[in-house]
Amino acid sequence: IGLIAISPDVQNMGLGKALVQKCEDIALNSWNETYVYAAVEPWKVNALSLFTSCGYQRILEEDNSKRDVIISVPVRYRMQTEMRPHLLLGKQIGNADDAVGIFTLKER
Repeated sequence: IGLIAISPDVQNMGLGKALVQKCEDIALNSWNETYVYAAVEPWKVNALSLFTSCGYQRILEEDNSKRDVIISVPVRYRMQTEMRPHLLLGKQIGNADDAVGIFTLKER
């Protein structure tokens, strides 16, 4: 899932959850994906809360260290692009008997 932004004056009305659900529906029904991922800046508490409430879990490193997977994402801010760290979150959205687990980062 890419960028989801909800104006502060209409937050907490279910719009974020509706947008996440629509993204999941498209991924499952149009692209036949069984897992969905989102990258969230660690300090964006509202975004982390939204994805957690939608069933997303933090992806952990494969080395059993219990560390979050952190990826760098280009972010445009004040007419400049900079790389910022993001937590990787994931959720199973379909029947994935032969799919890769979402709790550790694996090549797909």
